[in-house]
Amino acid sequence: MPSPRGFRDEMERMLNNSSEVCLVASDTSNGGQIVGALVGSYDGRSANVSRLATHPDHRRRGIATALVARFTAALDHPSVSDASALVLDRTPDADRLWTALAFDHIGDVPAYRPSVRARGTDRRGTA
Repeated sequence: MPSPRGFRDEMERMLNNSSEVCLVASDTSNGGQIVGALVGSYDGRSANVSRLATHPDHRRRGIATALVARFTAALDHPSVSDASALVLDRTPDADRLWTALAFDHIGDVPAYRPSVRARGTDRRGTA
């Protein structure tokens, strides 16, 4: 992965020139095996995580959290006013992850968005 500054520059370029982002996490100790991925998009106003997956053997190690953190870091952009995450297979693990990331469940829709408590400071849910 690029350096944090390089990543931010790349994400800003993508936000300005493209509507899709794909992030991949790999295990360098295992020949670069892909252990996690995030696919997101930006429609000119809102950002959406449409797919987030972690290899079952690598779960609960912070990989999904790191991928979402990298994606949401780019949301500190004047044109982004909303964010959400589509969750096709709602499980207790998915609920715990998105809740821990300060996203609220949206009614009957299998999606989450940053909670009101997290929106008080910035779009990423950080102070």
